[in-house]
Amino acid sequence: MQLQKVEKRRAFLINAAYFALLIAAAFLAIKYLFFWIMPFVIGFGVAFVLQRPIVWMSQRTRLSRRMAAVLLVSITMVLLVSGLLLAGYQVYAELGSLLKRLPEMIQSAVPSITKGIEDAFSGLTSALSPQSAQELASMLEEAAASLQSQLISLCGAMLSWLGHGVTRLPSFLISLLVTIIATFFLSMDYRKVVDFIRRQIPKRHQALVTTIKETFVSTILRVLRAYLIIMLITFGELSLLLTFWVQVDYAIILAGVIALVDILPILGCGTVLIPWAVIAAILGDWMLAFKIATAYGLITIIRNVIEPKIVGQQIGLHPLVTLFCMYFGLQVLGVMGMFLVPVTVILIKKMQDSGQIRLWK
Repeated sequence: MQLQKVEKRRAFLINAAYFALLIAAAFLAIKYLFFWIMPFVIGFGVAFVLQRPIVWMSQRTRLSRRMAAVLLVSITMVLLVSGLLLAGYQVYAELGSLLKRLPEMIQSAVPSITKGIEDAFSGLTSALSPQSAQELASMLEEAAASLQSQLISLCGAMLSWLGHGVTRLPSFLISLLVTIIATFFLSMDYRKVVDFIRRQIPKRHQALVTTIKETFVSTILRVLRAYLIIMLITFGELSLLLTFWVQVDYAIILAGVIALVDILPILGCGTVLIPWAVIAAILGDWMLAFKIATAYGLITIIRNVIEPKIVGQQIGLHPLVTLFCMYFGLQVLGVMGMFLVPVTVILIKKMQDSGQIRLWK
């Protein structure tokens, strides 16, 4: 009995060490190699998605598998690259214009917000002594000046980053060309590439790798696809509401930013819309505050209706665990880690629930 316990503990330690090494290797690969191999990662992903259409086309036509792959990849790349370039140009132009106008908008808005706060708390200041009221007003002015300075500096930094992006355009075009070429080759020889990778995995671990792949495809990708659909729906709703109901400038850019915030776990579109409505109310623009609040309410109702139908059974994590994973990923891997770490933990949890691994009780 004692010997069995010792063997179980030894097996657990060996498995834990093995998974720790895998996680460390994955971390190093993502942190230092991911952007270098990104064209091939994207190419492999596109090739994976196109495999069923390629097989279907080759079976329904007289084209060989390689010719069907070339045809479908050509159509897909034309659509994707055209959409990417058009959207990128539009976003770049509007974002640059917005960032140039923002300092002026901030300089005019911050004093109005400060005055609105002072008016809102006028009853409180009247109950204070003149000296205390003066100190409170001084604190508000200093806070407003500091906030204004920080926001203007942020706008300048973002504008500088946007200008720096132009200098990286040749590198981006080279990466785009490599991605397209890699997608062609990977789509034509997908089975050969997959078989080669499989042969490099020790036989004792092939079943585990297969389970990871099946779990990733059947769960993680399904949830990511579902939330991508929800994000696109939210973006469409916000674009229409901000353009025709709220009637603000740069509605498409704002809709894109809010939709990205909305898709993040824990956060939501209220993270942007609620403070915006409050600021509008403080400034005395009650109609704008009402329009933003009604837009937020409409989006929230539609989100609560469509999310269960699109996502189906939730396989995610507890909100506290999700928040920790996002923060940890942000600190270790940057913005990309906010998505990769929660997805990795979801995958590990799924394998734990299915009995493939035993990392906790």
